[in-house]
Amino acid sequence: MNTYTKEDLKKAVVQGDSERTKKLLKCGISPNVTDEKGVHCLHLAWRRDHTEIADLSFQYETNAGGREIGEKESLLSIVLNNNPLRKSHLEIIKLLIQYGVTPDTAEDVDIGWSLRNYLLEDDNAPSSKESEPSLSELIEENIYADDPKLNDEELLELLELLLQCGFGKNTNLLDFFVCSLFFDTNSINYGCEPRCTSILLKHGVTPNMTDENGTTAFMHSAQFPFSGEIADLLLEKEPNPLPKDKNDKTTLMYASEGTNMGIALKLLQRGVPVNAVDGLGKTALIYLLQSDFYDEGCDDEGFQLLNALLENGADPNIKDKEQKTALMYAVEHNYKKAEEILNNKIKTIEIS
Repeated sequence: MNTYTKEDLKKAVVQGDSERTKKLLKCGISPNVTDEKGVHCLHLAWRRDHTEIADLSFQYETNAGGREIGEKESLLSIVLNNNPLRKSHLEIIKLLIQYGVTPDTAEDVDIGWSLRNYLLEDDNAPSSKESEPSLSELIEENIYADDPKLNDEELLELLELLLQCGFGKNTNLLDFFVCSLFFDTNSINYGCEPRCTSILLKHGVTPNMTDENGTTAFMHSAQFPFSGEIADLLLEKEPNPLPKDKNDKTTLMYASEGTNMGIALKLLQRGVPVNAVDGLGKTALIYLLQSDFYDEGCDDEGFQLLNALLENGADPNIKDKEQKTALMYAVEHNYKKAEEILNNKIKTIEIS
């Protein structure tokens, strides 16, 4: 009866003998043998481009996310750096997730940074690895990369996959919610559906989630002048229109600042206080007039929102803590048409 040792396994791996390697593993030889530098023998197969043997590392290694004893490099790092399977980027990530390697592994921060750096083609991981990268850090920059490794469809598939396997329990999904708004706003411009936001809402993100500043996801979304499609998606979740952040800023103020007609009009229809003031003494009307709503291509919607606020009782005479009114901001920004509208409103108030 033959007696096999770890040295036999190591020799088979180094020689690229996949059949013998498989036989030794089936005989119970532990795959956790290391070379003189502490490098895991199956990790070694990835480095040497022994494709069939490398694939065995997933089948026989108990901890696919484990690190090498010597170089402290996770299997994920080796896979992403060498990619001997010649699979697509998404297939590799799906394979890693299938075997328990996820960027959400709190015990191995390097795993998260490895995937992030892989997506971004960035070898300069932060020097401080006290916390894992957030979901937005892993995928957000890939959206804006000049030559992204994942196309839009792959990004959406990856996002769905990660959320299904629990990714996000240690990350701030609210951060990525904001990223999804950028993604979907751009997609809509190309005739696509707002799928990224839909995926997040399906997996538990709600418009009422708050960050450390008390800003809700709905407030964040109100800052973007996106189409009504996204607004409708959010409003289906029945967001609370009345909360204020830690600076007493309301959702209507965020919508006015972002010239978001879709959300602002819905809020006004629900009767939210139009003359509420925040910690800076500003109203929704003031936020609108100190914003860039007069930029070319946006002026029509800006003036529609201006008229909507005034028609719903917005007071143009309220002064903020800098003692400025909405009219003063209009003059300051040289918004001639807005000046005319506000002056007419002020005269109407004085007459009445």
